[in-house]
Amino acid sequence: MAWIQPFLNWVAGMIPTKDDFNRIEGNTQYLKDEIDTQMAELEQNKVDKIAGKGLSTNDYTTTEKNKLAGIEAGATKDQTASEILTLLKTVDTNTSGLNANFLQGKAASAFFQATSDIFITGVYTGDKTPSRNITLGFKPKAVIVMGCGSMVFNYNSQAMGGLALDGYPAKNGANNADVEAVTINSTGFTVYYNPENKVYTNADNASYGGPQYNYIAIK
Repeated sequence: MAWIQPFLNWVAGMIPTKDDFNRIEGNTQYLKDEIDTQMAELEQNKVDKIAGKGLSTNDYTTTEKNKLAGIEAGATKDQTASEILTLLKTVDTNTSGLNANFLQGKAASAFFQATSDIFITGVYTGDKTPSRNITLGFKPKAVIVMGCGSMVFNYNSQAMGGLALDGYPAKNGANNADVEAVTINSTGFTVYYNPENKVYTNADNASYGGPQYNYIAIK
């Protein structure tokens, strides 16, 4: 049934006709049908109220619920790095599997070297031989020799010690010479007694650096 445009110009004395009554009845039925249709749609799409709950849109998904349920009791996001480290140390045992105090499977102590693994110190007594090997048992990377306790050269430009590197010996350039004073060899280092060129790294008296020489050898 279609909607029929109603007559709107009624005035006093006018008597409704049969067509007027049919139009009014038809429109009334039309309105009833429309209301019934919309009520049926509302009934079909309505959300039933559950006791104890309000009617609202529910966007809380199962994934979000499971994520929330998986958070450990007492968990917090405001711990400092120091607090987290303390907790790690508390639970990190030999069997925990965390190995928080290990780097590439090695304990921190594995990355420290003893002083003796880096350099050694020693003393030798000069014997006035032209050249003399001081045996260390290894080839050092560098050797520092000092005569008379702490002298490398004295006021007469006499070489009583020096710094020697592998391939770069300590030398005395006095008197336009270029003479070795300390050299590195495969088992230690070599010192010399060469008065002509003022080299006294192996002298036997205090006047020329000896008789005691101190050295540091770097491995």
